[in-house]
Amino acid sequence: MVTVAVDAGGADLGPAEVAAGAALAAAAGTKVILFGPAAAIGSAADGVEVVDAPLSIAKAADPAYAVRSNP
Repeated sequence: MVTVAVDAGGADLGPAEVAAGAALAAAAGTKVILFGPAAAIGSAADGVEVVDAPLSIAKAADPAYAVRSNP
């Protein structure tokens, strides 16, 4: 079985839309791990695992500083 990890926080229509796509992929036999704010993602379909990641790092942020200063 193929497993795909997806950042649910980067979609134009929000994490719930990514979760809907993940549910379609899971129904087709792909295991999906969604990373993002669990409250915005909602309930996960069978075959979809949600990893709560409530904080995001801005694209303009210095990567080393962002990793050291955020949990």
